[in-house]
Amino acid sequence: MESEESEQLDKLLSSGQKTVAMFYADWCPFCKRFKPVFESVKSKYKKIQLKLNEDENPMWDKFAISAVPTVIAFEGNKIVARKDGRMGIGLEKSDIDSLLQELNWN
Repeated sequence: MESEESEQLDKLLSSGQKTVAMFYADWCPFCKRFKPVFESVKSKYKKIQLKLNEDENPMWDKFAISAVPTVIAFEGNKIVARKDGRMGIGLEKSDIDSLLQELNWN
């Protein structure tokens, strides 16, 4: 069953909006460490819309998520940038900063 978060993402993608989403899992220690970083950046950028908990979400296969956390930027239904968590490391603030710099969506 699809979660409310995946339905929200589908609506954003079908509307053509620019969106950045974080894919995570509650059990992941790297996600727990990165989540506050994502939240602090989210408060500064309107394009950063949501987090999707993969323990409850079918989007894992749809977007080929192989490690969490993963951050994906979309323009409409197209992936324009992504940062995949690295095994044993996850993501760091520099990863989200470089993704946003690459997008230049200020």
